[in-house]
Amino acid sequence: MKKILLLVAFCAAFVSYGQTTVSYDFSSSGAQSGLNVSSPGVALDANIGFGSFKNSGSSNPGIFSSQLRLYQNATKGGSIIIYPSNGVIITDITINASGRTGNAGYSVDGGAIVNLSSSTAYVISGISATSQVEFFQRDSSSSNRIYVDTFNVTYTSAGPATTTLQFDPNALTVNEDAGTVDLTVSISNESATTATTADVVLTSGTASNIGNYMTQSLIFLAGSSTSQTVTVSVTDDMLAEMDEDFVFELQIIQGGDMAAAGLNNEFTLTVLEDDVVPISLPYTESFDDCANNAWVAFDEAGDDEWLCGSGSYTMNGFGGTEDIDWLITEAPVSFPAMASINQIEVTTSERFGNAINESGEFLLRYSTDYDGSGDPTTATWTDLTFDPNNTSS
Repeated sequence: MKKILLLVAFCAAFVSYGQTTVSYDFSSSGAQSGLNVSSPGVALDANIGFGSFKNSGSSNPGIFSSQLRLYQNATKGGSIIIYPSNGVIITDITINASGRTGNAGYSVDGGAIVNLSSSTAYVISGISATSQVEFFQRDSSSSNRIYVDTFNVTYTSAGPATTTLQFDPNALTVNEDAGTVDLTVSISNESATTATTADVVLTSGTASNIGNYMTQSLIFLAGSSTSQTVTVSVTDDMLAEMDEDFVFELQIIQGGDMAAAGLNNEFTLTVLEDDVVPISLPYTESFDDCANNAWVAFDEAGDDEWLCGSGSYTMNGFGGTEDIDWLITEAPVSFPAMASINQIEVTTSERFGNAINESGEFLLRYSTDYDGSGDPTTATWTDLTFDPNNTSS
C-alpha cells in the first residue's frame, strides 16, 4: 500500500509542473484590430497565442469601441482560436463580454461543439487542450453579437519551462530610405547555467536588396534575459521596383533548457518602394507643360533661378551676383545596356547673348547616386562633353 501511495505522489509531481494565467485586453492601446488569420496572430506569451478570424458570413471580426466584435451566423461567425505551444496544456478559459451578447460555442482540439448560453463571462473549464480551443458566436439573430472586452487563458506545463526565443515584434514596415532596421529577438525561461544560441536566417527575399545580408548568430549568455538585435541594412537604390517582403527565421536553436522557437519564430520586413518610374528612351521634353514636366530646379548660388514658362526653362542673369543653378530630371533616365547610340540634344537660346556659349556656361552631367530630390552637390556627378545648340535672339 505504501508503494502505491509513493507512486501516485511521484506522478502528480511530474505532471503538474506549474500553472500560468495570461490575458488579453482589446481596449488597450496595443490591441491588434482586424485580425483575420487562422493562426496565432498575437502572442500572449511564449506559450500561448491567438488569432481572430472570419468563418462565414459578411463581417470580419474587428475592434470597435475598444471591443472585439464576433458577429452572428447560424453556424459560426467570427471566432477566437487559442493556440498552445511548447507542450503546455490549456485547462481554463474565461471570455469577458459586454454590450449585446448571445449564445456561444467552443470546440477543443477540433472536437465536438459545446454550447454556452448568453453571458457576460463565458467560462470554459476542466479541459485538457493540447492543440487549440476555438470560441465563436452561435446565434443567427443580428441582436445577439458577442462583444469581447478581455479574455484569460490558464495553462499548465508538463515539465521544466522550455527556454524560448522569438522575434518581438514579428513584423515591421519601412521605407526604402530607412537606412538600417533592427530585428529584436527576446528570450524567456532562460537557463541559469547554459547559454542559448540561434541563427537568424533570411528565408525569403533578395539579400542584395538588404546590404547583402548573411546569416547572423546570436548568443544569450546563461542567466541573461536581455533581448538581442540583428541589424539589417536596407539598400536604397534609384530603381523603381515593387514593394518587397523579406522573411527571417530563427534556426539551429541550441542550449538553454531544451531551447526552442516560440510562436513568433519568423520576422517579416516589408520595404516600401520610394523611387519613381524611370524615364525610358526615346525621350523629349519641350517644357510646354510646366505643371507636368519631369524636371526639378535647384538654386546653388546667386539671386536668380530657373523658372518654367512659355515652352522653356529660363533665367534672368542680368546684373546681381553670379548664379549657379541646376535643372535635373526628377526621375532617372533608363539607358538600354546594349544601345548602339545614346544621344542627347539640348537647345539653348540667349537674349543679348552670343551664338557660341562661353566655356563652362552650360554643363551637362549625369549621376547614378542622386535620389531625385535635395541638394545635388552631395551626389557624385560626371561631366559629359557638351556643346549645346545655341540660338541667339
